[in-house]
Amino acid sequence: MKPAIQVIEQILLEIRRLNFQSFGTAGTTTLDSGTAETPDGLVFHALQATATTVGLSYTDLSLLPGSSTTVVEIDAGSTIYGRFTNVNLTDGSLRAYQMSTQ
Repeated sequence: MKPAIQVIEQILLEIRRLNFQSFGTAGTTTLDSGTAETPDGLVFHALQATATTVGLSYTDLSLLPGSSTTVVEIDAGSTIYGRFTNVNLTDGSLRAYQMSTQ
């Protein structure tokens, strides 16, 4: 059993990591129509449409590993959450929020 101080330190580190993700401090990537897939190794926790987005495809690691999904349309201002890689946008634009490594 871990001492209470170690448990508290782990909780505080997790809160810090979640704050990084919540406020985009870990970084964002903006994709516009025709943009190639996102760079290998980047994982995103949120995809936010900044214009009506059509033809968005991605791999969502929060489902089954390697699951590929295609979203027909996301309205401007809408955000979807998960663990996304291989994001490819064929129409519109979006902001992709990077997962924190902290």
